[in-house]
Amino acid sequence: MKNKEFLAKWYEEKGPKWCAEVTGLSYESVKQSAHMMGLRWDKAKRYRIGSFLRDNLKDKGWAESARELGLAEGTVRRWAKKLGIEGLPDGRGSKPKVLTKEQQEMIRSEYPAKSCQAVASDVGLSRDVVEMFLRDEGLYIGMDRYADLAVNKSFFEWSEDLAYVLGYMFADGSVGRYLRHELGRSDRVVPNSSITSKDRQILDDIRDRMGLKADVCSYKKNGENYHHLTTSCRWVYNQWRELGVRPRKSYEGMGVPNIPSRLVSHFVRGFFDGDGSRSGDGYSIKFGCTDVNFILWIRGVLMGVVGGREPEISVVKNKTIFFSFAFYADRARKIYEWMMPSKEGLRLKRKWMDIA
Repeated sequence: MKNKEFLAKWYEEKGPKWCAEVTGLSYESVKQSAHMMGLRWDKAKRYRIGSFLRDNLKDKGWAESARELGLAEGTVRRWAKKLGIEGLPDGRGSKPKVLTKEQQEMIRSEYPAKSCQAVASDVGLSRDVVEMFLRDEGLYIGMDRYADLAVNKSFFEWSEDLAYVLGYMFADGSVGRYLRHELGRSDRVVPNSSITSKDRQILDDIRDRMGLKADVCSYKKNGENYHHLTTSCRWVYNQWRELGVRPRKSYEGMGVPNIPSRLVSHFVRGFFDGDGSRSGDGYSIKFGCTDVNFILWIRGVLMGVVGGREPEISVVKNKTIFFSFAFYADRARKIYEWMMPSKEGLRLKRKWMDIA
């Protein structure tokens, strides 16, 4: 059969790609010949896709329909929108889809060796549903599948390290939920947990203890160098929230954490490394923050260590109100010794030069 006869018979039904494969012609030459013959693949394509979606979309869903049509899921969604065909909602802005145990295990075993799209194709779900499950499990590692942002979940069992990092989060950490805009995708709310410091060393140490392999990023603010360690893992965000870390803590209060008594000194050391200070000769030690209830709690804890007269709380008004107090002489040294970590304990090294 001559090429023109072949195209006249099959082009509008099968399309240019199929005709090129069968005839051995290039894709562009097939399209050009068909155009000169007045053949329209778009009209046939519209009819074929429209018929399939009207008959099958509500039963098979987006992902399976896309596979059977041999198209990307986004392409199928655009065709459905163009043709006015409605399908069942899925992970995009709907109620979370309930996954079977088999599907969950399959996703865990295949990711991140395979992309979300490849895993979704194997499991028979949409990419969004797979990604949402991975985010909930704290396993999602973003667009780069080889950059491991997973976390060591055992870190969030009470220990000296957890108490210290929690204290640092109360001082220089933050949690929040932000609207993320991604090209070609629906806007989504992304949880975020971040720790900021002028000293990269402490962020590297915290990252290693938590099992995070995210990069510590640097930036400049008012001419000074800062660093921050950030993750968008929903599981990590939920852990910090349960431990008492609040969004907008500088404006809406920090609350008082519920910490096992044996670990309070490590929490206070973490807070001191973030928002405290000590004179070079060790004569004074100072604590401060924007929440008066929290600073009163810290003062009460330290009074239980050193006793004596309560130090007065100073108040400084700027953009926000800052509360602080200080201990001096022997009481300052005693507090410093009470907070002191072991050689393996987390600490901001420039504040703990006494430890090798």
